[in-house]
Parts: sequence; C-alpha cells; structure tokens
Amino acid sequence: MKIAVLGIGSFVFGPSVLHDAIIEHRFEGMHLAFYDPNRPAMELMARVGEQMAKEANLSVSITCHDTRAQAIADADFVLSVAAVQVLRRFAMDCQIIREHFPQHLITEFGGVAGISYTLRQLPLVRELARDMLQYCPSAWLLTSSNPLPRLCQAAHQEGIKVAGLCSNSTGVYGAVGSVMMGIAENYPWPQASAAFELEMAGVNHFTWLTKLTQRSTGQDLTQDFMNRVRRGDGGIAAERPLSMELMNACGLFPPNGDMHMHDFVRPTGHTPSMEAGSHGDPAERQAMTKLLEQVAAGKASSDILLDHRAWEKPMDFVAAINGAQAHFTSLNLINAGQLPQLPKNVFVETSAVGKAGRIIPSPQTLTPAAAEMCRDTANIHSMLEQAERTRSRQLLTEIVELDPTILDKQRGLSTLKLCMEAHADLMGAW
Repeated sequence: MKIAVLGIGSFVFGPSVLHDAIIEHRFEGMHLAFYDPNRPAMELMARVGEQMAKEANLSVSITCHDTRAQAIADADFVLSVAAVQVLRRFAMDCQIIREHFPQHLITEFGGVAGISYTLRQLPLVRELARDMLQYCPSAWLLTSSNPLPRLCQAAHQEGIKVAGLCSNSTGVYGAVGSVMMGIAENYPWPQASAAFELEMAGVNHFTWLTKLTQRSTGQDLTQDFMNRVRRGDGGIAAERPLSMELMNACGLFPPNGDMHMHDFVRPTGHTPSMEAGSHGDPAERQAMTKLLEQVAAGKASSDILLDHRAWEKPMDFVAAINGAQAHFTSLNLINAGQLPQLPKNVFVETSAVGKAGRIIPSPQTLTPAAAEMCRDTANIHSMLEQAERTRSRQLLTEIVELDPTILDKQRGLSTLKLCMEAHADLMGAW
C-alpha cells in the first residue's frame, strides 16, 4: 500500500499521520511517499517516521520527493493539507478589507476573506486532482485543507474520489462532558466519548448535533442536553451566545462554536472578527521542530509529539477502506442521500462508519430551520466552485448577494475585486 502525504512538513499534521499509520494501525510494508516544498521539514519528518518504525519493529518504506507527481505516482491514497502561503495571503486580505471595507466582519469561510481564500485555494486542488487522474486515477484523496467542502467539491468535479476530514465538530464531546458530567477534558475526551454516543449532520463548520445517546442505557439525551445548556450547565451558554441563538431558533445544538458558526450567518453585535494570527504560531513551530529533532535522533519517545496532535485521523479512513471497523464522528462526503434535505452532489458532513471496506455515511434529518440554513451554505459552496471553474464574475456577484455576512453588497464586490487583484498570481486571469 502506497500512501502519498502532501504537506508532511506540518508540525501538527505530520507527526499525527506518522503515529497513526505506524504506531496505531501498524500498516506493515506500507510505502509513505512525502512531498513538501519545505524540504528540510520533509526530511526531518521522514527521519521521525523511520525512528518510529524502528521502535515499533515495523517494516515501512519512506521516500521524499522533489515533485508532487513523483510522490503520488501509483498511490492508493493521497493525503493533503496543502495550502498556499496561508498566513501571508490571509494577512493581505485582512489589510485590504480593513482599509476599504472596515465595517465588514473578517472570517475564514464567509464574506470577502472567505471567498478570496477559496479562489486562491481551488486552483491548487484542481491541479492535484488532474495529476491524480494521470498518475493514480483510482486513489482516494483525503484532505483537511480549507475551505474544506469547496476544495472537496472541486476535486470531485474533476473526477477524483475525495473525502474531507475536519476535527471541529468532534469537539462537541468537550461540551457534552462539561454539561452532562461536569468535567473538563481535552482531545480525545476519553470520559465523555466512553459515556456517550453522538450523531451530527450539516455542512462543514456548520453542523448540528442530531442525537446524543447514553451508551450504557441507550437513552436519548438530546433534549436533556439542550435543556441543561439553556440553564447554564457547563458555562456553554455564556461562552457561545451566537450558538445559543441558533439552537433556540433551529431546535438543535450547533457544536462548532461561535468562531466558526459566524462564517455563515448575519453578523451580530457580539460576533468577533478573525485575526490573521489565528492561523498559526511561528514560535510553536520552532519549539515543535526541536522536539522532532530529538525524536528523529532517538533521544526522546515519539509520545511527546502527541501533546500537539491533529484531531483529524485520515489513517482511520485508510484502515476502513482496507477492511477495518471504524466510526467517524464527522466525515465530509458527497451527498448521495444521507442528508436528503440538502441538494445531492454537494459535500455534506455527517457521522459515518467503515465496514467491509466501505464508508457508509449515517442517514440524518435536520429540523426545517437548520436544513434551510445549511442549504443556503451548501449552495454558496457549490456556486463558488462553479464560479472559479468557469471564471464567472456573474456567479461571484450572485454569491456576494447570497452571503449573509456581507451587509453592503456593493462594497463587498469592490473589496473582493481588490483581493482578487492582489492574489492574481494564484487565481489566474478572470
């Protein structure tokens, strides 16, 4: 089995992928093929992987490549967290928006910044998908890159099998533990996940808790959980005012938190703007690099890397396709009927299971109000993919009109035009 990993130099994603493939799933005889423009980071991660395999007494081949085509050739799976200059480009958008549209809310998916982010990321995923059609046409693309559903839509449109993995929704276990058990715990929320089973549905970063069940009794605790949230248990209501508004309006709890939910709804007085620094911390990268060097030299156990691990687990998907049993709290797949209230052939996020080499999404039903909001969001995702593919400025105008976060449509269009001009080297000619 060959697994190509693009963006392996990520100091969070890289060690997590290596741990899951080598330590947790023990994929004996696999070939890990790496590609990352940051070659020193890629080679360091390869040494970490070799040391992990040595400690685990596992036969693994790890290769580093100068081109993406070399890495993905004949791969069975392609894992990607690739992004183009995320920090610098987002900072450019922030500067343009603050200068020309200062009253506009800056978010990752929504509004001018979200549209700009999408338009400069889509060419990259299209190039990758076309390379995969040439070099590994039967491979799965497993991506955690943002804006996730829009990138998945583009790869699917190009003819690639694609699944999107996002960790944000799974954080609901932290809220459940706080509200139902009075405990505070971090990933992987061992006590809450052992005590409760949950299902969720919607679109990425805009999902809803559809069912909460107590594992020991099978009792449905969905309404009980929301009632406890309303009365202030766990402090959730005070921490997430927007989520409370949405829960009361839609009759379902939104697990993603206000910082993500506000990308898709009309701004309110308590909605914070996203800052460029939210995308990463260079000091953290420097500290993590030192730890990686210690692990690669055999001077420290790889366990120390898991304090900063990624919540996404693409290797669980790889194991499931290879026949292992697996459960995914949330997984982004093309809507083939698992969420019938939303259009088919858009990417939706639901719970799923892996069984007998197949990934089976869980059929879900949303309340009418939640479904309507998700439909609007999914339509914007789909329209953005189509607009970029066809270079349609008319579609961009329609998207700005539909986007609830852009209150001044004319100012939004003019500011978006400036962002597109600033990133013309990535977006191409329109």
